[in-house]
Amino acid sequence: MRRSWQPREAERQLKRLHTELNDVLSEASERAEKLSGIAKEELDMAVITTRHAKEKAREILSAVHEGRAEDKELEKAIKDAQKAVSHLKDYLKKRV
Repeated sequence: MRRSWQPREAERQLKRLHTELNDVLSEASERAEKLSGIAKEELDMAVITTRHAKEKAREILSAVHEGRAEDKELEKAIKDAQKAVSHLKDYLKKRV
């Protein structure tokens, strides 16, 4: 069953995820300065994916404010942002 997002709930979730994405990207940026070679390349790729999810979350958040976001878009943006945060946090714990 597909979840139906209420605008305020979706907005709250996306704002929280956007903040988490900012935090984890800041941490990754700090740690990246100490890396080189393959480890730096892997972290750079994870950061690119996370930045893409952050940008998409921001776009969908704007759409929510304008009243033009669809449930399908909200669900995908939220899932992608959650995955990106989780993936980058896990990567930072394991590799850096």
